[in-house]
Amino acid sequence: MSTTLKIDNINQLLEENRAMVGVTSSPTCMYILHLIRSRQGITLNQINNEFTFRSGTAEDWLRHIIEVSLVEIKDSKYYLTQLGERKLALTDASLEELGGTEIPGIEDVPNKLPDSYKLDSKPLGAGATSVTFRAIQQSTGLPRTVKIFRPCITSYDHLESFKQKRATIPKEVAIPGFIGMGQFRVDLESHGEPVVLDCQVFDYENGDAKTLQEYVVNTDPAPYLSSDFFRFFVEHVGGALEAIERAGLQHGDLHARNILVIQREGREPAISFKVIDFAGGSSFSSLTFSGVNDLEMFKRHLIWCFSEVCRQRPGVSARELVGDKVERVIIGLLKRKYENFAELLDDFHKRARPIPTDYFQEPTPRPFEWLRVEMMPSLKDLYLLFEPDESVFKAISGSDNVIISGPRGCGKSHYLRALNFWPEIRELAEECEELKAKLDRIGYDFHRFFGVLFECRVGEFKNFSPEAVDGKKFTAETIQVLKHILVLKIINKTLSVLRESCESEVLIPSQNISALRTFIQERFPNMPLYGEPNAVEEMNQYARALVTKEKQAESTWNLPSKNRGLLLAEPDVEAFFRITSKRLSRSGSDSILHPCG
Repeated sequence: MSTTLKIDNINQLLEENRAMVGVTSSPTCMYILHLIRSRQGITLNQINNEFTFRSGTAEDWLRHIIEVSLVEIKDSKYYLTQLGERKLALTDASLEELGGTEIPGIEDVPNKLPDSYKLDSKPLGAGATSVTFRAIQQSTGLPRTVKIFRPCITSYDHLESFKQKRATIPKEVAIPGFIGMGQFRVDLESHGEPVVLDCQVFDYENGDAKTLQEYVVNTDPAPYLSSDFFRFFVEHVGGALEAIERAGLQHGDLHARNILVIQREGREPAISFKVIDFAGGSSFSSLTFSGVNDLEMFKRHLIWCFSEVCRQRPGVSARELVGDKVERVIIGLLKRKYENFAELLDDFHKRARPIPTDYFQEPTPRPFEWLRVEMMPSLKDLYLLFEPDESVFKAISGSDNVIISGPRGCGKSHYLRALNFWPEIRELAEECEELKAKLDRIGYDFHRFFGVLFECRVGEFKNFSPEAVDGKKFTAETIQVLKHILVLKIINKTLSVLRESCESEVLIPSQNISALRTFIQERFPNMPLYGEPNAVEEMNQYARALVTKEKQAESTWNLPSKNRGLLLAEPDVEAFFRITSKRLSRSGSDSILHPCG
């Protein structure tokens, strides 16, 4: 009977110790304890007014604290118990004062530290649960990272459990090597009697490495924030977290300062990652500050890196920036597709479907499948099948503004599409005499007119609805915003055609782009330019930036208009096309782009 009681008492003590560790390792609980100590006799309403809880309520957190006898209630007010006072006194111990000292491996503690370490004068970092120092190991002379836990934060049994699970993680995983752990006794000025502290020792990573925070915010975008950066981020960081997860642990504190970016000049790969400050967070109680797991934090950091690079490189293709495999992972994370890192990495390494052998071959024309002239895949067919009424065609091509009206299927779209400027049509005409003869017959000559077909259909604007702004019809202010978006679409479509014409050398650039520069800067002040671009590259940068402006305007059209900036309208379209017509004049000395031939 007595033996059974003794075992029950041991189990009860262990359970109470786990609960105490859970409370003292929770930043939220510790904040509440410090708040109660500073204002003994505080009410529940006062606690709620002082602090906003990310998860749970004040009552939930206080219940855990009261269960371990750190706080008591008197007349609906909360007070620290004597035990609570002692626990807070221990956590007040300033471990930073250990800087510059040597922590010895001595026999008078339950779990001797295997070696002695000389700590640097300043810590690498300090958190709610521990302080980390760079140190020199006495027996080897090698630099190490020593993580010293604050008193009462953890138990040695928890650290021993971590050590056993950590031993199952392969050495090649992108986390610092584990050297060992132990306890040491030390006199602290901030505490009246010697204190036994737990610590862990890891390999020290090269001091030239940057934290992810420093690297992303302070690094010039080219060439390091590239598809390789994102690929290795998934492989190294995701691989480390998958190994930690497989060992039955979690990192528990994955923030942008706990991910190191290491540049290696003249070596392959040129960039690598390390996940640091991994001390086995899953050993602690489930009481946590935010409840955000490693997978969620990984997603946040990957998307943060992606958004930062997009901000630095407006208009660049997102898929080109991160690569197909990383794009697939980002989409999977946003859709909450993965339950764990093993599933994420399986999806990342999944082989792409092979490209069909006939993928790059021009499809066989099947004209009876074309429901609209816009769907014709071949420009050659577009013109060979075009049989215009000469009087109508002459009126359309010779006037600035023409209203075309007619029943469905009468050929309105064919006229408009045939008048569009296609940079590649000249090259096609050189290869096909029949096409050249047809273009000569209808008088297609972009030297004479320069048309850009902007297909504006109701379906393209279906996302803009009065109901989204709580009304039955758009206000005058909203109409201005939608008109701004429409003008941006027209300008961006035209700039896209001009860029294609330069690439195909139908138009030849000069070095005078002042008219376009003035147009852009007047409407979008402080538009950035990267490097020292020539005329075409400068135009390309403006084109990419304006596409970003268009997307931003589309995504925020129904938000309040504060700080929206200048809104474009009809006069801006007219001004833009005046610049465009100057570009294409045969003899204008201020032209930016000249026709070739």
